[in-house]
Amino acid sequence: GFFNDPVLAKSTRYQLSTSGLIPAYYFTHTGFGAVVAERGYGINYMIEPRCIKFGTEGKTREAGNGSDVRQFELTLRQAMLELKVICEQANNIPLGDTSRL
Repeated sequence: GFFNDPVLAKSTRYQLSTSGLIPAYYFTHTGFGAVVAERGYGINYMIEPRCIKFGTEGKTREAGNGSDVRQFELTLRQAMLELKVICEQANNIPLGDTSRL
């Protein structure tokens, strides 16, 4: 049955858990988080016309249990900035032009 399926057991150990949310002005009290404490992170996100909002979470605020939420947030931000540049270059958008975002 469902509860004896090995895939179910694996799904409770995901290092990264994500969830998309319905766009809204405020991004608070989403009730979403990491599934595992050891090296686990949770990300919820909202994709809006001119931005993407992220909420990140880990079971420890500081580095511990192999996780570091602050470093994870910095890495996520850097990856998004790099992706922005790639998309702008692919669409011939001049650097700093936000009129077509």
